[in-house]
Amino acid sequence: MSCRATTTTREVLHPRRARQAPPSQLVSTIAAASPRTSKPKAKPSTSSSSTSSAPPSSSTSSSSSKILLLFRSLNLPKHNRITVSELEGAILGFVNSKLPETNPTKRASTSSSASSSPSSLFTAKSYIVTGNVVFSPPSFSSSPLNLDFPSLIPSLERSLLSHINPSTRLPNPITTTIFLRTLPSLQLLVEQCPFDLSPEGRKGSKVHVVFLERRPEREKVEELRRKVEAVGERVWWSGEGHEGDAGNKKKDGKEKRGEEIGGEWGKEVVLWFPEGHLKSKTNLGVVERTLGMKGGMRGWTVLTGSMKLM
Repeated sequence: MSCRATTTTREVLHPRRARQAPPSQLVSTIAAASPRTSKPKAKPSTSSSSTSSAPPSSSTSSSSSKILLLFRSLNLPKHNRITVSELEGAILGFVNSKLPETNPTKRASTSSSASSSPSSLFTAKSYIVTGNVVFSPPSFSSSPLNLDFPSLIPSLERSLLSHINPSTRLPNPITTTIFLRTLPSLQLLVEQCPFDLSPEGRKGSKVHVVFLERRPEREKVEELRRKVEAVGERVWWSGEGHEGDAGNKKKDGKEKRGEEIGGEWGKEVVLWFPEGHLKSKTNLGVVERTLGMKGGMRGWTVLTGSMKLM
């Protein structure tokens, strides 16, 4: 769904905190979110100048152009405190700074005083305050932006280290790791996850996903499995049964292959806690130390809620 550049909508997307959330936890959206169905239909285009620079695309390319940015360890009790509007503004400002001065997108965004965002052609939408941001460019494949966003992630992380609190004008460095995922990779993760994902099966936040910065070694995964199963819990690796990116699974008569989504597949482990997350014995630190890399943990409800924005 497209909207005019001057439109700003604030809404609470957490299903259980819609009435209790304080203003600082409200989700600031630059474009209104629309629910995702299992088979998304093509979104109608409009004549709005703020969103019509990219040629019309199919529902597949429109969805796949959006990316989910998962930030590690944001808004802890005394560390990495940042509002969703600050985070979204930092992302949009960073992206706008990477556009060449001759790019028409940057010229349009800097010359329009009415625009409330650094670039009216980009959107950033958050799901709750833990750092789950859907970033939407006009189109990765067909626009003249020439931005290789995955390669910009390290620079975005460094830029947050110099973040300034807009209210106090004091330095507020944000130390984080960003994990980037596309909708096709997340859909494949949901389809292949072997755990009970029904509301009853997930009761008590039993299912959690750890997003990793790279694909772990199989030997490390087996070591993690032994540790997890020793305390009565379970783990599933998204790369199981796969040789590199060539793994596949048949579902509804169709063969899905990890190679379809490039290097993303195999960079998640899913944990199942029979007693619920609050009583779990396997925390993020155990996963990171065993696999030898950083990760970001999200509950299944947070994951699916973020996917609805894509």
